[in-house]
Amino acid sequence: AEKAAESAARREKESADKKLHEEKQKELKETTREAIAAFKHRKFVQEVAEKEALARCKAQPLTCESRLRIAQRSATLLRRAAREKAARMAADQTSALKSLKEFDPPPRPVATAAAYSHVPSRVYEDAEHRALQRSNSVGTIDGDVTAVSSKFGPVHGDWAHQAVLR
Repeated sequence: AEKAAESAARREKESADKKLHEEKQKELKETTREAIAAFKHRKFVQEVAEKEALARCKAQPLTCESRLRIAQRSATLLRRAAREKAARMAADQTSALKSLKEFDPPPRPVATAAAYSHVPSRVYEDAEHRALQRSNSVGTIDGDVTAVSSKFGPVHGDWAHQAVLR
């Protein structure tokens, strides 16, 4: 008897939950329908307003004076843009050439120059040899690539570890 009463109470609770769930679903569907209807109405009003504005524009053609004014304004803006672009390009060119011509490395302290005075410059030591190797494809055909690209080859350039500290 208790089990029957419990099962009947459970069924009633489930049916009540089911009815509540269905009511919530119906409310959700109704709010969705209302939102869709409102959206369609707003869209319809907007399209009508656009059509009216387009009809007004077509009804009022541009006069010759306004077309001439628009054409002159466009030509003026085009000339100004071209002039500004040419000035910008000229300024870029002159600044690039100026920076190349007027390049001076920062002055070095006398003590630093004296510390490296015993080190001969090796920057151009093997420049011609390397240029010939690059321009010549014989080194790549012979398979002598390891001699050129080896990390154990001669180091070219001046290096800070060669300084004499005094």
